[in-house]
Amino acid sequence: MFLDQLLPLAKDTTVQIAHLASAGAFDDAGVEAALTVFADALAARDRRIKRVYFDVSIARWESKADALVRLLRRIGMKRLVYASDSPPSKALLDFRRLPLTEREMRQIELNVAPYLKK
Repeated sequence: MFLDQLLPLAKDTTVQIAHLASAGAFDDAGVEAALTVFADALAARDRRIKRVYFDVSIARWESKADALVRLLRRIGMKRLVYASDSPPSKALLDFRRLPLTEREMRQIELNVAPYLKK
């Protein structure tokens, strides 16, 4: 529905998917499947998803760390931006626990959402 009905209406607008398509927790029902839809669309070079980015404000990923990292890599680090709903110092420490490489972490930390650039 999101790809078919909403994104075509926002064709020239940058869209940011909050919390990696979750309500804040990766282990919530349906989150992995939803994120897989986006990863599949990117892999297929679906034009509807051209201006879609994701923030990595996410919790409760530990039990599915391998699946999360696999999906983040499929989406691509350049489409991920760091974000948090928690106090910054705690949130950054939690984010840094994700089993990504130092290079991947740094890429996400340095990314700036396109709508914030001049």
